[in-house]
Amino acid sequence: ARSSSWVRAERDGVFLPLVALGAWLRKGQLIGRISSPFGGDDVTIESPCAGILVGRNNLPLVNEGEALYHIARFEEVREVAQNLEVFTSDIERGPGLTGEPPIA
Repeated sequence: ARSSSWVRAERDGVFLPLVALGAWLRKGQLIGRISSPFGGDDVTIESPCAGILVGRNNLPLVNEGEALYHIARFEEVREVAQNLEVFTSDIERGPGLTGEPPIA
């Protein structure tokens, strides 16, 4: 990734994440909600940029300003997809199956 962005809570409340780690995001995509425990309007959380979700807050209660999401941004999405496929296939094969000794 060339850069990354943090998405922070706009207010206190109950956080409901709507996307999983590793998800590809579009700019403006709905990725979560913050609800008031006392009722009222929900605050929607949209992705500020296109990228891959690499970090997410898993706590249900959040305070204003807390980090909710970490999004990695890339210049060339195709290049990332190709590298990700190679990385995933290497993980699935496991250590020692590539002819190299396992990492100690």
